[in-house]
Amino acid sequence: MRQKLSFCTLLFCCLLSTAVSAQKKTTPLEYNDKLASITDSLYNLGMEWGARFQQIMSSDKNYGQLSEPRQKVAAFTNKKIAEVKREAAVGKGGDNLKAAVLNFLAFEKSMIETAFMPIEKLDNNSTQEEIDAAIKKLTDQADLEADALKKVNAAQEAYGKLHGFELEPAEEEDKD
Repeated sequence: MRQKLSFCTLLFCCLLSTAVSAQKKTTPLEYNDKLASITDSLYNLGMEWGARFQQIMSSDKNYGQLSEPRQKVAAFTNKKIAEVKREAAVGKGGDNLKAAVLNFLAFEKSMIETAFMPIEKLDNNSTQEEIDAAIKKLTDQADLEADALKKVNAAQEAYGKLHGFELEPAEEEDKD
């Protein structure tokens, strides 16, 4: 009986030490990089949607085909909102960075509903006026999106200064 109790105690201690070592503390740089990866992934998903949009505009005008890539963007956005809300901010200024990312994700969610979804309702019977109005709404939202992303970048820069790291310069988009 005594051996059984000792074995159980040893097993418990091993499990406890494994659990404690698995809870590695996130550094501010890791936290920043994790949040930055969200905006990078959203950019890539948005590029997929945009490429599909261009294909549809130059072919059969079946905008309903945008539903699948839009749903991927929406699912990713909702998942990341929940994750960021659930996780604790890291370090001084972490709450500001977290808030900026959550505001950006909320903007993205709104943009999906107000700009992406209406385009899916267009079809080959849509008038040019309807198409132009939907594209204008998308373009206007894209301009606002750039402003929302600048706020995230500013929060990242401030966070980096507080923790002694600099961000890589943002890549400039090719302007034709």
